[in-house]
Amino acid sequence: MSKKLAHKLKQKKKTDSLTTVDSFMTEAVRTALTAQTKYFPLDGSAEGVHALRIALRKLRAYLSFVALLYSVESQEYWKNILQSWSVRTAEIRELDVLQAEWEKVSSLLNVDSLQSPLSDCLSKHRNNLLALFNESLQTGKLTEDLQAFLVWVLNEKTQGKEDSWQSYTDWRLKKWLKNLRQQMKNIDIMDNEAMHRLRIKCKKNRYILEWYARTRKDQQAARIATVLKQVQDYLGDIHDLEPEVELLNKLGGNDQESELLKEIALLSGWQAKRAYDALQAFSTQGKDGYYNLVLEK
Repeated sequence: MSKKLAHKLKQKKKTDSLTTVDSFMTEAVRTALTAQTKYFPLDGSAEGVHALRIALRKLRAYLSFVALLYSVESQEYWKNILQSWSVRTAEIRELDVLQAEWEKVSSLLNVDSLQSPLSDCLSKHRNNLLALFNESLQTGKLTEDLQAFLVWVLNEKTQGKEDSWQSYTDWRLKKWLKNLRQQMKNIDIMDNEAMHRLRIKCKKNRYILEWYARTRKDQQAARIATVLKQVQDYLGDIHDLEPEVELLNKLGGNDQESELLKEIALLSGWQAKRAYDALQAFSTQGKDGYYNLVLEK
């Protein structure tokens, strides 16, 4: 860690109760750095990849939440930097999900998933992508980016940055939830892209609500976060079907091995059933039902 950054963090030590925008963002950066530190001992496991993805996603959500306190140009630059790191692990995560689901299918069919052509194909493709990602991490570039981002956060001059932090967060969360409820109310469940945008908004709101519930001891915020986690999971199963099937077809390619193509068809059907079940569950509760559960703060 650079001396400049260490000095800045020492200066901010008294604000670690998360009462200011600086400490709010510092927590998110530290979480991402910790996730990266824990990633290496896990040796690129699905757990390590997922934890790092979540930490980076939370960091982007936190930045979006405080966006009005920073200049548009500088925050857009950092959004793009953080997004670029998430993109590098997106397909690895898809492969991890597919492998986990294929193990469930194999168990039902009494097939040794580790010896199947599909499992071998998923593993080889994942290892290739993981090698590229690990190489980029080992350069230390992610650490450098996160440290530079934090230096920017701590040095960027914003209007009313310290004095009105609590009033800003109350107002901002209320506005976010209002926009989310409106999007839920108007959602077309047959529009996959609209459902995906709703999923992203649910994630962002949930991360902030979890922080709000923890730091303000707010039970209502915790309840809404739990509701949004359920909605997010349903929307994820619905939206991810298309890219998952595309990825499976790409892995199959021009392969003439009948067993591999058979297993790809089985897993594609399994994922389609998951998406259908999620859509049914979401529809049963109804968008109006979720709209009413996400009550205004």
